[in-house]
Amino acid sequence: MKDKVFIDTNIFVYAFLDTNDSNRHAKHLKAVDFLKKFSTDNPVIISTQVLSEYYSALLKNKISDEEIQESAKQLVNFLEVVAVSKNIVMRSYSIKNKHHYSWDSRKNHSANGSTSSPRTELIDL
Repeated sequence: MKDKVFIDTNIFVYAFLDTNDSNRHAKHLKAVDFLKKFSTDNPVIISTQVLSEYYSALLKNKISDEEIQESAKQLVNFLEVVAVSKNIVMRSYSIKNKHHYSWDSRKNHSANGSTSSPRTELIDL
């Protein structure tokens, strides 16, 4: 089994949103292609914070509450969801200080239960 992969909010938002705007459409396609890489062999995890940010971002883009809830339910049903706890926050500080990564990347990596330097795959949206 491969490592768990943490995917942050923007990937899911761009995968959901598809518009006639060529720049946003290109980002949509990249996000969708990126998400297609993952399967049960390398499970994806998200945090409760990602779910909250996802909901908020879609609301700002005038997506109906009903559509957002349905989409969020699909994420919850197919992905592992980790609550951002006090322990995750404290572990994040330690990892951030040791490896000099951004707060978000540390918090998210900590949600995966790791204290080591993360293996990061970046997608250029």
